[in-house]
Amino acid sequence: MPVGRRILFLDDDPTRGVEFLTFNPDAVWVETVADCITALGEPWDEVHLDHDLGGEHFVEHDRDDCGMAVIRWLCEEPRPHLLSSLFVIHTHNPGAALAMVFQLQSMGYLVQERPFGAPPPGPGDRRPPWMSRVGDFLARILMR
Repeated sequence: MPVGRRILFLDDDPTRGVEFLTFNPDAVWVETVADCITALGEPWDEVHLDHDLGGEHFVEHDRDDCGMAVIRWLCEEPRPHLLSSLFVIHTHNPGAALAMVFQLQSMGYLVQERPFGAPPPGPGDRRPPWMSRVGDFLARILMR
C-alpha cells in the first residue's frame, strides 16, 4: 500500500478484519453502518464494503443495518469528496453485490466487485466479476 493511502474497511467478521489489517495495517476498520457513515464524512482513497453485517448472512437490502444502507446514504446526495475513491464491494452475497455495484455506478462512483479473499483484477481482466455472473444468469433465462 503506498504511503498516505486512506483505506476504510466495513466488515463485522473479526477474522476478515484481522486479515485485512494484516495486509493493510494503516486501514481503518469499522463494523457498523453508523460508524462507516461517520467515517465517510472524510475523504478516502479506497472504501471496502460488506453487505451482510451483525453476524447474519443473505439479509434483505432494505434493512438499515447492512451495507446497502451505506450505499443509500452515498446516493442520497452528492458526496464530491468521495468521487475519486475506489469502492470495493467485498460481500459474498451475489445479489447484494450486484445491487450495490449498480447503485454506486449509477451515481458516478468508481466501483469494483471482489468477494473477500479474491485476488484483485489483473491488467488483462476486462470485465468485472459480476458481469460474468450477469451473463451466465441471462444465458440461463434465455435458454428456457
